[in-house]
Amino acid sequence: MEEELKRLQRENQELREQMKELLGLREQTQRLQEQLDGALLQIEELKKKAKEPPAFVKAKVKKTHQNKPPKKRKPEHNKARKRERPLSLQFFGRR
Repeated sequence: MEEELKRLQRENQELREQMKELLGLREQTQRLQEQLDGALLQIEELKKKAKEPPAFVKAKVKKTHQNKPPKKRKPEHNKARKRERPLSLQFFGRR
């Protein structure tokens, strides 16, 4: 009977130690879960910020001048000066 009492006391002591360990692990798990929740919230906030373009970026605007034909020059700018006859001809090299 004494042996069984000692065995049960040892078993009881082991179970208490395991219970303390288990409680410590539960607390640690709870802290880690809270940290994880905070990190997930930060990730969501960063994803929302990533969708907004930076302040220096302008919105895309379709170019309207692509479909228009090129602009014609004014007639007064479209005249070249008349060519004159050369004063003298110079020939270089052999003939």
